[in-house]
Amino acid sequence: MKRYFSEERGNIAVLFAFVFIVLVGMAAMATDIGLLAIKRARLMEIGQIMRDARFEQSQLIWEADDPAQKFDEIVREYGIKNGLRDDQIQTEYTTVENSRTRRECKVVMKFTDTYKCTTLRLFGLNEVPIKVTINGSAYEQNSNGVWSPGR
Repeated sequence: MKRYFSEERGNIAVLFAFVFIVLVGMAAMATDIGLLAIKRARLMEIGQIMRDARFEQSQLIWEADDPAQKFDEIVREYGIKNGLRDDQIQTEYTTVENSRTRRECKVVMKFTDTYKCTTLRLFGLNEVPIKVTINGSAYEQNSNGVWSPGR
């Protein structure tokens, strides 16, 4: 019995190699998932920049003959300046109310990207789509009347 435990015959080396491979694989998967999260956070940050640009240029949007087109132009301009392609940006502008004393709209900015996986390919994930949606709204109200295109 003593002799059986004193002769290791490489068992510890095999166990060490197996545990090392498992640990490296887990670290690689964690890195892949972390890079995916960083890419999504980058899209969110660009979206916040475009949201701020919408606030800064809200008067231009309100006074435009076609506010939806102006909103789309502003968002695409800032998106392209920050490294997005034109096909990664989608905007929606919906007029909720357009009366004499109140004007209200809802806006949606959608951004898409893909992350090309490295370690997650072992599980069949070659690319992971990333989608970020930022909703917003704006309104203007005045008892004397609110300007609107075509009025």
